[in-house]
Amino acid sequence: MPIIVVFVYRQEEKDPQQELIPIEKFRRALEKLLDYYPHLAGRIVMREDNSPHIEQLDAGAKLVVAECDEMLDDFNAIGDDGGPPRLIVTNLPDGGNTLLPPFDPSEAGITRDPILNVQHTRFACGGVSIGFCLRYIVCDGSD
Repeated sequence: MPIIVVFVYRQEEKDPQQELIPIEKFRRALEKLLDYYPHLAGRIVMREDNSPHIEQLDAGAKLVVAECDEMLDDFNAIGDDGGPPRLIVTNLPDGGNTLLPPFDPSEAGITRDPILNVQHTRFACGGVSIGFCLRYIVCDGSD
């Protein structure tokens, strides 16, 4: 079971020429994060007693770079309260799922794939979404 979150950032109208969250800068920040939390770059191995263990701390995380031809405003919803339009996750492509990196929740995926998977998606308007999938088993405090 993954922990899933998508952060969406709009491009500021006051400075549309400045790229929001450039991918190379984001990649470097992710590398620095993994320096401080190396277990997120490892792989899960199941012991003989079927308990998980993290090995290969330098195996790496997965970063997917994607683009969306739509503008973020295309996904706005108008609330019943008469307030300004707002972005709602269910209005995003495939209910927000296309903003997440591919993720295999099977037992084979747990032991084969990275613990941390991230997707950086740039929209036509310059906005960016960052989608995270993190294996819950790594964050669970139980033995």
